[in-house]
Amino acid sequence: MRDLNAALVGALLLAGMATTVSHPAIAQSSDPVRGGILIQSTDVEPASFDPGFGNAPGTDIRAYRLIYENLFIQDEQGKLIPQLATDWSISEDDTTMTFQLREGVTFHDGTPLNAEAVTYNLNRMISSENPTRNGEFLGDLASAEAVDEYTLKLTMKQPSAVIISALANESGMIGSPTAMEEHGSDFGRNPVGTGPFKFESWSSGDHISFTKFEDYWQTGENGDDLPYLDGVEVRVIVDATSKLIAAEAGTVHIIDTIQPRDYAKIEENPELSLVAGPETLFNLVSFNLTQPPFDNVKLRQAVAHAIDRESLLKVIYPETGMVMKGRFPPYAQEYAENLNDVTYDPELAAELYAESGYDGPPITLTLIQRDPDTTIAQVLLAQLQQAGIPAKLELLERLSWTDKVYGHRYEMALHRWGSPAANSDISNLYGRNGGANHTGVDALYDLVDQIRGTLDDDKRNGLLADLQQYLIDNAIQVTLVGQREHWIVNNKVHGLTQEQNGAFNLKAAWLEQ
Repeated sequence: MRDLNAALVGALLLAGMATTVSHPAIAQSSDPVRGGILIQSTDVEPASFDPGFGNAPGTDIRAYRLIYENLFIQDEQGKLIPQLATDWSISEDDTTMTFQLREGVTFHDGTPLNAEAVTYNLNRMISSENPTRNGEFLGDLASAEAVDEYTLKLTMKQPSAVIISALANESGMIGSPTAMEEHGSDFGRNPVGTGPFKFESWSSGDHISFTKFEDYWQTGENGDDLPYLDGVEVRVIVDATSKLIAAEAGTVHIIDTIQPRDYAKIEENPELSLVAGPETLFNLVSFNLTQPPFDNVKLRQAVAHAIDRESLLKVIYPETGMVMKGRFPPYAQEYAENLNDVTYDPELAAELYAESGYDGPPITLTLIQRDPDTTIAQVLLAQLQQAGIPAKLELLERLSWTDKVYGHRYEMALHRWGSPAANSDISNLYGRNGGANHTGVDALYDLVDQIRGTLDDDKRNGLLADLQQYLIDNAIQVTLVGQREHWIVNNKVHGLTQEQNGAFNLKAAWLEQ
């Protein structure tokens, strides 16, 4: 057996990710203060607090991390940091992993953390009888087995290039088996983990409250019991202007997904810090291939060629953003420079539209009513009409949008994704059991399987380039524009750390009183 970090960091982690900018707001301090409720915002309310059934991988984890822990997490550089496991190793053939679990850890309901509890969680996640939405991320896991009380063995179907990041993110989070059995399908509203905070209450569309877990296992660098905070409140704030007002008023301490127009105002405020995250958030258009009218490739291609992304960039992110060429930004190791990208050609778009033979009502673009999606949609609508393609908008709140798009009851959808993602999104989007296969594309299953099992970075990146080229050539999706995610952090907040997935870890955070 080999050391897991040494054996797999190069081959199995999504490397080359940018790190956050060093900033006083996330610096450590030797004199933490206890007490207070930290308020953070989210513009994406979780659909469920059951890690198996969230629908926003990479975003749900920002709230999940308060409650749940993993065997290990990935720091900003991708290094594996022990959490519920203290040690691990992998077999020479890369198909068996063995973990030694931390002793003396309990869930919020008093259930002991042991190998049986972890086995229950991971086997539940990959169950074919009751499939979970995020189980696809662990699709290479064949089984989890408790060797003894604190020894866990994972057996994989094949060597896997994604299993490590999956175990470090939502699909590898460990909940109380007792609570899962007690609440069944309602566990997502009654979550129980081992994390620094306990779930308290949830007011849908408004806020979610968490309180300090008095028996949390971890101590700070100075030996103090953690956490320092009395609790955390996650507020659902979708409107960008409302976010800025809350930040300036000091009523919210950590604000997500800031728009470039607000950067200067934040940087001029001595009470606030603008912090860059590791992800580029970008918008894209997806087509529903499972039914008319977008089972017609010429119609999809007509729309793709009608979109002027350079003009869109000048409107949305004039100085801070980028046109997305494929699914990965230039700083990611997966970036494919030589993709034959779609071109803006309104005349060709008009020709393809005529060749498609479509003569139905205006096509519908379904989107979430939030910034900057609504502005992007208005620009797209004008560009389509300029190419002679009639279109209309359908604005929904997020959960209604999710229900419609994930259920393949839409025509064309505008949405947002983060890249690069520590939790590889390829299988979830394009694999045979993908929980987020918005488009319904089924021609990429074998390629996705090959990508997952290819450990050599260069070979895997070449296969990822092939996948992206297929998406472009067949107009499955059109990537638009994006920018590095930015956060506002109030300077009264100290002790933050950030994971490679972008989530802030609040276990050692504290507030100046």
